[in-house]
Amino acid sequence: MSATSLLILPLHSLPSSDSLSLSPKYLHPSLPRKLISRRRASSPPLPITSEGLPPSPSFLPHGTDSSTLYREMVSLLRSCDNLQHLTQIHARLFRLNLHMKIFFVTQLVALYAAFAAMDYALRLFDFKKKKNVFLWNAMIRGYSKSDCPHRSIEVFCDMLLEFQPDEFTFPYLLRSCESICEGKQVHAHVWKAGLHDNVFACSALIAMYGNFGAIGEAHKMFDKMSERDVVCWNVIITGNPEMVLFMFQQMVQQEIVPTSVTMVNVLGACGDTGALIQGRWIHEFMVRNKIQMNLFVETALIAMYAKCGDVEAARKVFDEAEHRDLVLWSAMLGGYGMNGCGMEALELFSLMETCGLKPDSITFVSLLSACSHAGLVEECLNLFSSMSKGYGIEPEIEHYACVVDLLGRCGQLEEAIRFIECMPKKPGASIWGALLGASRVHGDVALAEKAADRLFELEPENAGNYVLLCNLYVDCGRLTDAMGLRRAMRKKKIKKVPGCSLIEVGNRVNSFTVGSKSHPESERIYAVLEWLNLHAMELGYQINGVSFSDD
Repeated sequence: MSATSLLILPLHSLPSSDSLSLSPKYLHPSLPRKLISRRRASSPPLPITSEGLPPSPSFLPHGTDSSTLYREMVSLLRSCDNLQHLTQIHARLFRLNLHMKIFFVTQLVALYAAFAAMDYALRLFDFKKKKNVFLWNAMIRGYSKSDCPHRSIEVFCDMLLEFQPDEFTFPYLLRSCESICEGKQVHAHVWKAGLHDNVFACSALIAMYGNFGAIGEAHKMFDKMSERDVVCWNVIITGNPEMVLFMFQQMVQQEIVPTSVTMVNVLGACGDTGALIQGRWIHEFMVRNKIQMNLFVETALIAMYAKCGDVEAARKVFDEAEHRDLVLWSAMLGGYGMNGCGMEALELFSLMETCGLKPDSITFVSLLSACSHAGLVEECLNLFSSMSKGYGIEPEIEHYACVVDLLGRCGQLEEAIRFIECMPKKPGASIWGALLGASRVHGDVALAEKAADRLFELEPENAGNYVLLCNLYVDCGRLTDAMGLRRAMRKKKIKKVPGCSLIEVGNRVNSFTVGSKSHPESERIYAVLEWLNLHAMELGYQINGVSFSDD
């Protein structure tokens, strides 16, 4: 554990959030000495000096009252959009003797932090001797969004010497935690501050536990909350992808009005699980309840329909969108690509250019992928060539991988090898993975072994590469080589992740894992599968005698 992780509470172990609420010893922090003084020496001077100014700058422009001046400076700070403008405002505040007013100091610190000038923010923070909780929170928030977010924990430790934190302290502090242990220590301070039922603090705690994969702890926090707003629901939905649809139904039943953030997460879950019926219902729900259709929601709808195979519905959403940015166009192109609609993707790309939009690197990934899935070799190669010549976009590894995948799908393995050898970049795992997959499809053992050897170097822990080569050995009757590869996997302790299939039946998504009998209808399912196998064999279908999933 790092030194800073011990600065909050002297905790040796916090097994769960329940123990925090039941153990008073966790709520008495051992406070550290001042930390900010250690940082002052390395901080550069502020870009504001008193040189050349009157010795006592306590003057106002003639005929100007203080309230008008305050409003003017507040307006200037709100409209500030760059660091140079901010330093000019800071200088004016200095000349008007307002630079040490706590409100303006807080605003200046927040803006310096927003413009990535944390050294200046810290210097100004140190100059202000009499601080309040808002100023401390501004400093914590600034560090949480900086390149060194962990320093916000140091500032929090200093804050405890002078002030009690409030509900706005913890959301940004929890984002800065580098481990769940630190998060639990901050959780203890939430209890000590009496904020264990506060919506802001609890939402931040749920997000923290979700980010560290502690879904159980996140749900405990959520279930204990006496009051939940839409933000809490969004956090618990975002942090638990396996229960997104269930939690959304619970949210609707409790008459919580979802936001666009909610819909993006729920639609993403429908797309990932192939739940087309539920996705359509959610789309209708949005229309019926007049939920705002912004670019994020429209992009999520297109992606959901495309992943579920309903390209026509995805195109309808695209055509009805009021404003189409490059992300929306790329999403529709990608939707055509994953469904093998290469010609439709090319037509849409032509329409995009007619509308005056310039494609970017991601757009070309979608286009090349669409050509690859549709087997459009000539069109794909022309597009790839035009990237640098016609659009000034340097191809990345992803673009090369699309071309290799296309050549491999079409059986042009020698062309694929020549293409790889001519690459100006070093081929990565995606390139060799595409070649290995193509070799498996076309039964080229020698080429598969060459690609696999490179993948074993680049991704030594990826079991999928071993699986592909092993299955190719089985298909070619080289069972000894297949068994040797499996022994090598066991020796290296490389385990194959069980395959999982999802199918939507009766408005419910059912999950099936290889070898699992956890489904309530598993006996009937296996009986039908056995009947299908026997019937297939009667019709002359030959089933491989050895399968990699036999383990």
